[in-house]
Amino acid sequence: MHTLKKFIHYYGPYKAVFFLDLICATIISLVDLAYPQILRTCTNTLFTKSSSSILSALLPIAAGLLIMYLIQSLCKYYVSYQGHMMGAYMERDMRQQLFDHYEKLSFSYYDQNNSGQMMSKLVSDLFDIAEFAHHGPENLFISVIKIIGSFIFLFLINWKLAIPLLFLVFCMFAFSMSQNRRMQSTFMENRKKIGDVNSRLQDTLAGIRVVQSFANEDVEKEKFRKSNHNFLLSKDANYKITRPRTTRVIGNWTYTWLGLSDENYEKLKAFWKKVRTSEEFEFKNYTDGKTYRCRFVDKFSFRLDYPIGWYGSLQFEEV
Repeated sequence: MHTLKKFIHYYGPYKAVFFLDLICATIISLVDLAYPQILRTCTNTLFTKSSSSILSALLPIAAGLLIMYLIQSLCKYYVSYQGHMMGAYMERDMRQQLFDHYEKLSFSYYDQNNSGQMMSKLVSDLFDIAEFAHHGPENLFISVIKIIGSFIFLFLINWKLAIPLLFLVFCMFAFSMSQNRRMQSTFMENRKKIGDVNSRLQDTLAGIRVVQSFANEDVEKEKFRKSNHNFLLSKDANYKITRPRTTRVIGNWTYTWLGLSDENYEKLKAFWKKVRTSEEFEFKNYTDGKTYRCRFVDKFSFRLDYPIGWYGSLQFEEV
């Protein structure tokens, strides 16, 4: 908690950018939530009327959706550019503060700590601070809005189907938290191993005259090989945890075409009628004369945000 409070302190000079970033993230989330509800309402009301009524209403609906997505695009641009720059500024500030602190430390600190490890804390460990500072609060904020908003709509549509989904989300949350703890330990070990590689490299290159004078090249090669192999092992442990179980966010709304038999379609239609949903409609393709059934769905999955940036802030606080 102390580290988190210290980290929040670095948002101070960029409060305006940070809060505007959250406002833009809110607009992005609300547009994503509104679009399927607009289509659902149109499916239940407008698409059941005559073709002339549908055609007369399409232009204002399309204009409204276009304005929504133009606003959302501008918000995404701000979040992508200014949000990342805010994180980069914070990374710069932390790196400068850490360097200034290194200049004030006593000789005993340098006797006890390898300079290669100190270089890693100053350079590579802070690389992901920019992403963490930007995407951490933003993704948390967007996820809370989308999950709460989605379940409000789900309970309004049918609470019997919403309860199992709510239980599933809690299970996914518990799984993500357990994975986060495992990943954090592997990422910390990974950063330490790359620090060892930097230390071994610096020691060898700094004393290259002595190494070559005493023909110790093979000894130094073996030392570096061990450090490099240990880093490989830490990467292997990292991938074993993250890759098989990690999914990526899919933020695109899409149409799913259902090629069903008439019998299965009637069963599905009866189910939709029972749960009071109607996110499906029929249309006729005039090129081949066939009638197609279309259902609007959202691909929904979770992303496990890697705690690399958080580890960088822990290394910063350690010094």
